[in-house]
Amino acid sequence: ISIIIYIDLKSLYNYLIKLSTTNKKRLIINIILIRELYKKREIVEIRWINSKDNPIDAYIKKILNKVLETFILYNTLII
Repeated sequence: ISIIIYIDLKSLYNYLIKLSTTNKKRLIINIILIRELYKKREIVEIRWINSKDNPIDAYIKKILNKVLETFILYNTLII
């Protein structure tokens, strides 16, 4: 299975793409996990997504955003 992940945390995305380092513990944990999955070829691509376009925010933050609303109404998801 090829996985493409979408990240709306710009700092995490930048660290992953630029292969840089950080001293923030939470970012370090995320970076290590994602880099290991990438090395194993479980993740094939990493993409940044704007928070306002992230349909998962509706589940995590308990808010309805336009992307999820469009998906529910028209069964179409455009990212």
